[in-house]
Amino acid sequence: MGTLSYSLLDAAATHDYLNLAGGAIGNGMPLATGAAFACPDRKVISLQADGSAMYTLQALWTQAREKLDITTIIYANRAYRVLLEELKGVGAADTGPKALSMMDLRDPTLNG
Repeated sequence: MGTLSYSLLDAAATHDYLNLAGGAIGNGMPLATGAAFACPDRKVISLQADGSAMYTLQALWTQAREKLDITTIIYANRAYRVLLEELKGVGAADTGPKALSMMDLRDPTLNG
């Protein structure tokens, strides 16, 4: 989630913020689903990147089926951005073009 999103949350009305500091790619939409089940009287907004969303897309089906009050905003990063950041973190950012192409979501482009 980008810096702009964090600054908007800082200025928002009182709310709870659920986040995972690492270790599970794609947890956002299932986390939102669980939050909506746990607190059905509260609105849930899920901020999710497209690459991570690809891991758990079926959560959208569950949300629709159960008529949960969730708004999901999917950022079009067009990449598995978190994996690129992990490569940098372990000093493997200068990887080859084939490896980098596997983290790109533009061929074919996701359309939603």
